[in-house]
Amino acid sequence: MQQTLTSCLPGTGTESSVQSSKSQRPQKQYGSDSVLEADVPEKREKVSEGKIPFGGVSHSQPTDCQRFLETNATITKNGGVIEIPNTGVVLMIPPDALPGCMKHLKIHMRITPRGEIIERETSFSSNSSTVVQLFPCSLKFLRPVRLTLPHCLVLQGTGERKARIFTSRHKKGSGPEWEERTHLSYHLEDTACIILLDSLCWVKFSIDDEIVKAKKLTVYTALRKLQPQDEFAEVHIGYYVDLPEQKKVIEDNRDLIIKQRKSFNFIKTKEKYSLRISLENIYPNEQQFQALQPYLREITHRHIELFVNYSLLYHIGRKPSQAITPLCVFHVSQVDRKEAVQLTIHVKICSDEHNSQVAQSFPLDDYQECYISRKAISTKVGGMLEISNTGIVLGIPPNALPEDKESYEIQMRYIPKRTLKDQGEYSPSYSTAVVEILPNLKLQYPVSLSLPHCLVLQQNIERKARIFGSHHDKGAHPFWEEQKDVSYHVEDTHCILLLNKFSWYTYLIDDEVVKAKKMVVYAAAQKFQSCDDVVRIEIGCYPDLPVRDKEIHRGQNLHIAHTKTLYFVKREEQYPLRISLNDIFPSEWRCRCCCRFPDTHTQEISYRNIWVGLGGSCVYILERTGRTLVWPLCVFTASQEKGYTAVQLAVNFQVMGKVSSTTGSKDNQSESLLKAETIITKAGGELKIEGTGVVLKISPNALKGNNENQLVQMRIIPSRLIEDQVTPFSSNSCTAVEIFPNNIRLRKPAELRLPHCLMLNKIRDRAARILINYQKGSPAIWEEDKNVPHTLDESACMIKLKTFCCVKYYIDDTSVMGKKIRVYTAAREVEENDEVAEVEIGYCPDIPGVGELLRMNPSFTVDSVEKLLFLEKIKSPLQLSLEDISSSQWTCWFPKDKPWDIPFEVVASSIEHSHLFILQKTNEGVGSVICRFTAVQKEGEMAIMLALTVRPKVTQDFDGRATGHAFQEHRKKLKADSGNLTIKLLSRKLREEWKDVCRKLGVEEGKLYREEADNKGNLKEAIYQCLLSWKEDKGDKATFESLRVALVENERSDLAEDITKYEELF
Repeated sequence: MQQTLTSCLPGTGTESSVQSSKSQRPQKQYGSDSVLEADVPEKREKVSEGKIPFGGVSHSQPTDCQRFLETNATITKNGGVIEIPNTGVVLMIPPDALPGCMKHLKIHMRITPRGEIIERETSFSSNSSTVVQLFPCSLKFLRPVRLTLPHCLVLQGTGERKARIFTSRHKKGSGPEWEERTHLSYHLEDTACIILLDSLCWVKFSIDDEIVKAKKLTVYTALRKLQPQDEFAEVHIGYYVDLPEQKKVIEDNRDLIIKQRKSFNFIKTKEKYSLRISLENIYPNEQQFQALQPYLREITHRHIELFVNYSLLYHIGRKPSQAITPLCVFHVSQVDRKEAVQLTIHVKICSDEHNSQVAQSFPLDDYQECYISRKAISTKVGGMLEISNTGIVLGIPPNALPEDKESYEIQMRYIPKRTLKDQGEYSPSYSTAVVEILPNLKLQYPVSLSLPHCLVLQQNIERKARIFGSHHDKGAHPFWEEQKDVSYHVEDTHCILLLNKFSWYTYLIDDEVVKAKKMVVYAAAQKFQSCDDVVRIEIGCYPDLPVRDKEIHRGQNLHIAHTKTLYFVKREEQYPLRISLNDIFPSEWRCRCCCRFPDTHTQEISYRNIWVGLGGSCVYILERTGRTLVWPLCVFTASQEKGYTAVQLAVNFQVMGKVSSTTGSKDNQSESLLKAETIITKAGGELKIEGTGVVLKISPNALKGNNENQLVQMRIIPSRLIEDQVTPFSSNSCTAVEIFPNNIRLRKPAELRLPHCLMLNKIRDRAARILINYQKGSPAIWEEDKNVPHTLDESACMIKLKTFCCVKYYIDDTSVMGKKIRVYTAAREVEENDEVAEVEIGYCPDIPGVGELLRMNPSFTVDSVEKLLFLEKIKSPLQLSLEDISSSQWTCWFPKDKPWDIPFEVVASSIEHSHLFILQKTNEGVGSVICRFTAVQKEGEMAIMLALTVRPKVTQDFDGRATGHAFQEHRKKLKADSGNLTIKLLSRKLREEWKDVCRKLGVEEGKLYREEADNKGNLKEAIYQCLLSWKEDKGDKATFESLRVALVENERSDLAEDITKYEELF
């Protein structure tokens, strides 16, 4: 009888792992299949610089996401600051806070992604704040330490802000046990919560729903990597909450390419309106490119409460043979709300290293016959051991290992199935993984082992399995015996075993609960030269286990060109897998024979080979029948009769893709322009951030102390980090800066100039509220300082500081007439063959540190920028419209004669916004086009005109003709190879006259006889080497014309005509 996991001993962490797996299944497409890891021990032999995953067992290199989410530092009695860069998570420890006689302490801080935390109670504000782990756990301080945790909620501007603080000091190896700490002090800011802690522990907080207005989301479009032969493109559109760790999780998904993203505030409503996503248009028309899913879909209010990221999948049909690629326009809005955002995605072939050449995706001949393993040192505190990218995880709870030694070297190996002998009924299944765990130990407490499988199981039925183990001698083959005392739990993708000793293990799932087997169908091709007349192709399949357990054809010079997943259904009729060759392009190629069935293009892999064995393969031989030098393209279909689905695979021997240039990150470039530094001496000095208007003037003898030279740094705090919600119109309109080193007091005040983008009334008493933060870290605790002298003028505020610190200010709405904004036009790069062009017109406040939309979408390049005054008293929206297109080659396809109105409230709150216009090419041509846009506030007196020039990326090819970049590169490559291809073909067709032809070309007589002697019995090779020597010796003088003359004079006019045809090809 199957035993449940609830019988496991407390502290193993296994039960938490299973619950986490179940709860995260809906968002599995973007989340990582992580397992809750054990706590960090208080005493560790060696701690790296924040690079070791938690759990007491260091076994693998950390991922980029792990490096991003954790850090560590050594703190002395003088205190210090620990900050995880670019996340807003800051731990500040005051002086003399360390307990007892500690001189220093190494503290580790890690963000736990929300996908690993299971909330028992959910509400609108759930999953909206960062969760951190602080180690060594339960260490108490003599003085409170300050922890800053960001959140992604929009809060009410007035009233008391309440939050609930939760901590966990659970045992090592178990999941967190949250308890509310009502005695802890906190301060809730617009973007973060500052908590005063008395000890290190796991920390999180939740905000009262009553003070929450909205949740900040980032909506995005993404494309799964697309191959040229794919008939469907997978387009994802979804959201993630605006927390730093969630952004990193999405970006680390290597299978997806983020195309565009925009910010969106999801408003809390009593009606619980959902997030509506609609596919507005597909270019060029819906008949040519269609989406298989409904065009209008919704993400429910409940989903946004539960999940930190979620996406919808659209399958867009496309025809690989067509040059036109579809462009999709999505509209994202909340039901019953006017505010909406538009996102686009151009379904193009991705020109990166993974798909620039399909035939290089996985070299079969590079595979080595080896075991895949992982080693680690484990102590009494336990830990976790994982074989990367396999789903095989071993969790060791505390005190589970025998007490004979202080530590053990644990080794876990994945065993390929083809290395195991058949033992009939007790043979391991080819659908599940086999592992060996060394050394052979009996354990004091059960350990959890997660092993994957590739089966599709029935739901709502008891899932039975048989667990097998082998305790054979070293070097012998395993002898499998059923282990009826092992508890287990079968999940959709894996099985969790609770083991009492280390050994060899596998399992077999009862056939009654199995519906199908998940297989990977592959197409492999022989390495191919353009002049080869025969090529070999192999189509086969293998079980879809995390480690590719398949029959590898080593030494046969094959490369996998294409793979797809297929569900092979269990049937009483035992239908086989049928492989068919559908088409070959061009017609000069034909299938000469199939190795198994010479008279047909359809072959079969038997039911038994797939269901019971490792799979199988079929071989096809292609033969060139004409003189074409074009690479062949073949399309195959793999299907099971009356099965789930059929899949198509293509073998393309050359894939032409666009060449992409690597440039620096626009985000990093723009951020680097927002800071400056200089050395200040006793004579004083000036620190200026160029192009921003931010200036810091330091008087002579202002610095205290004996330091003659002091490095002073100043940076502008981007507006996205200090979102203001104090006033409705003047919010986010003033510059904020941070000056380092922090808390340095001055003998004489320093004068700081901070610009703003507001138009002020002409009144005498202009006042501003100055807010100061004296602590390092972001986000900061801002406190108003009414004693700071300042002067407010038309463009900036002059502030006199006595201490280096963080500074920002507010201007009251009663002094404000309007707001200056920058309106810009931007366009995505257009190539010559593109049928559409994407252009955007948007705006942002006229202060430094803005431009978030352009940073999030670096593929758009700004073309023109104009300034506009947006008035407060009119209360009317901002209207953006396309007035004119200069060229008849282009027309506006989207939107149709419709200007965009941006609501007054959106512009007043300084929320950046942009809108998309799509231009369609009506006829051939490569000329540039000028678009004229208008931006105006309705009922206002001021309007501006902006121009945008779309210049297709055109270059000159070797014939002096304009052509697209990708095609030009292909032409150059073909021309470079044309000489070798021509002489290789000639070497096959020349006969007795070959020496006379070579003499006419100027090949030395001795060279002719040497090559004939060296290649005795292989005349074609001798001719080829002589012609190749002529080509290399003559260089540019070795032309098609000289070769044609030599052939005509030796009465081979037929070959001279062939030379003319080859020349035309290139």
